[in-house]
Amino acid sequence: KAIVNTSTKRVGEHTFSVIQGTNKTMLLFIIFFLLFVIAFFDIYWVIRLWFSLFLSKILPRIGLREKCVTYNMCWTTDIDFFFHMNNARYFREMDFGRFDWFFQTGCLDYIRRQTGMIVVQHGATIRYRRSIKLFTPFKLLTHLVYWDEKAMYFEQKFVSLKDEQVYALAIIRSSVIGGSVTEMMRMLGSLDPPTIPENVETWQKSQQLSSIGKLMAEKMNNLITNFS
Repeated sequence: KAIVNTSTKRVGEHTFSVIQGTNKTMLLFIIFFLLFVIAFFDIYWVIRLWFSLFLSKILPRIGLREKCVTYNMCWTTDIDFFFHMNNARYFREMDFGRFDWFFQTGCLDYIRRQTGMIVVQHGATIRYRRSIKLFTPFKLLTHLVYWDEKAMYFEQKFVSLKDEQVYALAIIRSSVIGGSVTEMMRMLGSLDPPTIPENVETWQKSQQLSSIGKLMAEKMNNLITNFS
């Protein structure tokens, strides 16, 4: 009887050791998998994008000329050495603001139905007025202010929830490839674009001058190279 009990105890200890070893292996695999995902994928970006898309199915649609409002807070991953939001985070946040606008206006549904139609950011200018400090909540207002055949022009504002002061103001040009902006707007119920704001028109001209200047410089360099 003592021999049987000893054998049973040894079998139990061996089984426990195998299970413990398997658990350690599984834990290491999970840790490795999480580190791999974090290293190669922006998890926060993916989760927030899909969450925004999910909310757009629940929330009521907004009009093309209405302001789309998103809320957020300056978190520990958003700050720089001086403990306020770093410059890159503003542009990242504005991307999400425009995503929400496309989701809630129905533009995304239209784009999905078209073959080869995509939207790319073509230009952006931002003016910083006040710092967004760590743990400061804010709202982002995204407003379509003008469009033409190939592009949409957005005004995006970072606004304080406390006193409505503007933290930053940006002008964004989103260009459409493989489709027509005016046709999309017509299908969504807006026939004519609004009058282009003066600041947007001036910014648009500055962008064109910059492009022309770059092309002229490239041509001059080619001429010099050919003659040398």
